[in-house]
Amino acid sequence: MVPLLTSSPLRIATQPKADHIERDSQKQSPARLFSEHAAIAPVLKWPGGKTRYCHLLRGFMPQAFGRFYEPFLGSAAMFLAMRPPRAVLSDLNKELINFYEELAGNWRELYDAMASLTNDSETYYRMRIARPRTPFRSAVRFFYLNRTCFNGIFRTNLRGEFNVPFGNNGRSILPDPHRFQQVAAAFRKSTLVAGDFEAACFNAAKGDLVFFDPPYTVSHENNGFIKYNANLFAWRDQERLKSLVDALTERGTFVVLTNACHDSIRRLYRAYAIYPFERSSTLSAVLHGRRNVTELIIKNF
Repeated sequence: MVPLLTSSPLRIATQPKADHIERDSQKQSPARLFSEHAAIAPVLKWPGGKTRYCHLLRGFMPQAFGRFYEPFLGSAAMFLAMRPPRAVLSDLNKELINFYEELAGNWRELYDAMASLTNDSETYYRMRIARPRTPFRSAVRFFYLNRTCFNGIFRTNLRGEFNVPFGNNGRSILPDPHRFQQVAAAFRKSTLVAGDFEAACFNAAKGDLVFFDPPYTVSHENNGFIKYNANLFAWRDQERLKSLVDALTERGTFVVLTNACHDSIRRLYRAYAIYPFERSSTLSAVLHGRRNVTELIIKNF
């Protein structure tokens, strides 16, 4: 598989609902990939999640592939949009993977356990200091905190204690039970792994597809993720990820990657096809910090 060289940035329609993509006249539009099933909306909030842009990203995926890999799983938006028959899904966050495992095996029990919890400050801080002793109770706590904390951020202090403040968003904690059941069914058909992205892709082979959506670690165009992600994914991790993309390319594995629109990232992936796109950033606590930011889609085919 030979990476495609791009001579200049290619602009993508900035509106999430737009169907067209402005491309270089010498290049064909990316193939559209349609799942046999409709996309399912995630049940978790996740900073930097691509739920609103899955329809766009699907256009950059190959039409046919073997297993689907999604490290940096987060809300699993891309997996739930594509719903591939074979998938290996992973994340370094063990609590996140535990939640998906419990959801897949006990969705009704999990749903019922959440029904008695209310979205208020007293319940939130009681749940925040709780230390569950079973995987199931840990999953209940994780889901509750995700739905009620500020912007769905998962952050811990040096002692490993969750320390995100109450979101006070007034929303219902539980999604529609049918969606909860659909997400659970999708995960039951997949392999879930808690661990580093390199280990998660160890068995990716020729013809498989890996989608990377790592934490962004360089400041660009007022992107509020830089402070949140600085300790999660350092620049040395960006370099490890690039080395893995090179190795997967040598194997003949399809790779699609999103990353920050920054000169350092462009230089790092200069041998690959790069496509800018715009999305809104909502991580900031103040309205003036919430604005459109430019990101990159990078692919090796």
